[in-house]
Amino acid sequence: MTTPIVITRPNKSVILTSNNNNTQKVLPPPPQNNAAYTSSILLNQALSPNSPPMSPNVLVPRAPVVHFFICDYGNAKVKSISDHFIDLLVSNGIKVFTERYATHQAGFQVRAASLNSNADFFFQIHSKTAGRGHVRLYFGGQPKRMTVEESVCDVWSWWRLMCGSISNTESEVLSSEKLKYALKVFANIDSDILNIDALQAEIRAAVDNHSISSELLQSVLSAQTMINEGRGLVQAQKVMRIEWSREPGALLTRCVQMPVIRGLSQPLKDLLLSVLDQTFSKLQRLENIVRKYRVSTPPPPEPTLPVDSGPEVEIPIDGQQPGLSWGALLESVKDESYGMNHITSYGDMNQQGSFRQPFLIDEF
Repeated sequence: MTTPIVITRPNKSVILTSNNNNTQKVLPPPPQNNAAYTSSILLNQALSPNSPPMSPNVLVPRAPVVHFFICDYGNAKVKSISDHFIDLLVSNGIKVFTERYATHQAGFQVRAASLNSNADFFFQIHSKTAGRGHVRLYFGGQPKRMTVEESVCDVWSWWRLMCGSISNTESEVLSSEKLKYALKVFANIDSDILNIDALQAEIRAAVDNHSISSELLQSVLSAQTMINEGRGLVQAQKVMRIEWSREPGALLTRCVQMPVIRGLSQPLKDLLLSVLDQTFSKLQRLENIVRKYRVSTPPPPEPTLPVDSGPEVEIPIDGQQPGLSWGALLESVKDESYGMNHITSYGDMNQQGSFRQPFLIDEF
């Protein structure tokens, strides 16, 4: 006789309950080497009863809403993991809207549902992901697979960033992905504006070729303007409180779009301003270099006298002049001059060939 397969409910020991002040506090177990959990200790901190009253000018974010899209709900393991995930979300103060399908749904349908969802986060599960105990978080239509415990951490970690409620400890471990997101949301600065490596390489090549144009100066000034505007947006953000009163989670019968309450906690504001100030300082150095060595128009070609016969005499010019280095330009843009003095070259007078006018190596 074949032994029936028993589907064991996932371990519920991850829920920690505190009876002090009738406040329930739920924290997921720490994933291995997951920086998100480092900050998750602060994510669900209930506001202390002895905390000072909130100022009307200080913003307090609402609880996040999760849209949970369940496929293959007739599968026993899918049902088990789904129920466990919903329990974890609700226990951690998250509101959940569920959409269940007994059979598998096509990938394009799931992606379309994620893009059209009114919730703050969109998760999906089906029989294949459930086999490994995973769910999938969709960002911008792209799925990311993770465990249910990691998912709860990610929801709170991203939600606090979306609202701007980042503590000093969290700001110290903020990933580059989340930092770029914060700069885009709160300063309207794209990541390519902050990455000035391409602009710096273009200016360096122009200096080497003695062909710095006015267009390069406009590119630098345009980037500086964007940084200044972004800095103004960050300064104008309202204050966001790091802690807020704990709200109980709930199961929703329908999902209605709600605006995200955004502001900036002081640690996050300081971090964003620091990044913008550093970038602006680098752009100022590049501006000084461009202003010092730019030319309004490219130099015209040197005239030559036509000859009937004989090879053309080329005068070798060393493009790498002594004393000129890119590092020196960046660090010492206030120096008065770089390069060599005027040198007149007449070529080889003993060789038959064309005659060239004296060539001047101008100062940079």
